[in-house]
Amino acid sequence: MITAIMVDGGFYRKRARHIFGKKSPAARAEELHMYCCRHLKDKHEERTLYRIFYYDCPPSGKVVSHPITKETIQLDRSPVYEWTNDFFQELTKQRKMALRMGEVLESSVGYALRPDSLKKLLQKKITVDELTDNDFSLDFKQKGVDMRIGLDIASLAHKGASKNPKLKRTEALVQGGS
Repeated sequence: MITAIMVDGGFYRKRARHIFGKKSPAARAEELHMYCCRHLKDKHEERTLYRIFYYDCPPSGKVVSHPITKETIQLDRSPVYEWTNDFFQELTKQRKMALRMGEVLESSVGYALRPDSLKKLLQKKITVDELTDNDFSLDFKQKGVDMRIGLDIASLAHKGASKNPKLKRTEALVQGGS
């Protein structure tokens, strides 16, 4: 069976860091490729990789102000920005890897109060004056990724149904969710 694997990039990067620890962009890209290929092993039937579709958006380079410290932060000068761009570059070197990049909605980039901190605040367990840097996280919205997922699914289904006899049964394994 020919198999297409679809990866929610933001979800994968977050979980991989939590489970497997910090790694260089090249090591993380290789890890992702090997992880996807492990899904091809099946005792009952032979699977062949069609393509790994990786969905994500580039990091924001916007300048934001932290709500507590009022410090101005240039996101394009952060280590996360550099690491993420290097990771995307490494993914392009992986065999049968297709990057599907959306866009960051720049007007949505900013800091948001973490849900657990908001809950404590609303329950009056803490006051506004007791909020710290750790109570906030960088938040942004992405656009275009869901559309690319839908187009790829439609394209795979169409190829599987009519154009390519090899793709009669195309299976998509989705990691995470959006």
